[in-house]
Amino acid sequence: MDDIPSFTADENLNRVLMDENAKHLIVEGPMDLPIYSELIELLRDIHGIDEAPIVVFGGGKEKILKFLQDEDVDNAKVILDMDFDNPDENFGFDNVYSLRKYSIENYAFDELVLANLISHLLRVNPDDVRRVFTLDELRQHWLESLSSTIPVVYCYQKVFEGDKTKWNNAFINRGGSDWRLCTAQLDRFRLDMLNEMTLTQQQCEEHYAEAFCNGMCPSVAFPGKILLESLHRYLREYCNAQRAGSYSTINSKNTLLLQLIGKLIKNEELEGIMLGAVA
Repeated sequence: MDDIPSFTADENLNRVLMDENAKHLIVEGPMDLPIYSELIELLRDIHGIDEAPIVVFGGGKEKILKFLQDEDVDNAKVILDMDFDNPDENFGFDNVYSLRKYSIENYAFDELVLANLISHLLRVNPDDVRRVFTLDELRQHWLESLSSTIPVVYCYQKVFEGDKTKWNNAFINRGGSDWRLCTAQLDRFRLDMLNEMTLTQQQCEEHYAEAFCNGMCPSVAFPGKILLESLHRYLREYCNAQRAGSYSTINSKNTLLLQLIGKLIKNEELEGIMLGAVA
């Protein structure tokens, strides 16, 4: 049995330079690669795209932008997470496209993306799900819970330039199976960053108010990887209340994301960004 080839970020960027005749799409990290690859396959079938690009990851936003600055690259386009950057900014490159949400995971927080999964779990018509199902309660809770945390996360990334890998999988939910966020967990999460930065809450809020940010809506502006646990628990409670045991096949936020990857393309905004980068 042959091993499946795998490449580092540096090897991927070298592949782009060496294979000048092939189209490439550069994304940020190794977890992004299979997501975008699957979405491109769907776009190819839906829109009849003849030549789909080869998807590679480049090792993060800063590394990719430096690569574009250092090299003359005309056989690749790039999709970057929005993070806290201006999504209308292309960093001086015509081949750079930005998501309009913090990360690709944030596109899961969409009723149209979730409707078909809920339909399968509950064995009901997806049109009926679309008419009834809403994330309004979840979004409102996130807004109330995260209003003081988002400015701190912004400062940690954009002012302090800290290492977000320290917390991008942080657990901020209440105990048990509760989908609501935990005030104590959020306070620890926030205070750890404030202490590392030696900034105050007020300073962070002032920085945030002065800077460009895409509003305070957490489903857009807060790391989606962290909020997936809350979404997972919310869906479990909702589906099991409709039909007992219906959510039993999805046992973690990672399983949920795997189920949703192919459905992310139902978000029109993401589809438009992808088409621009693939065409």
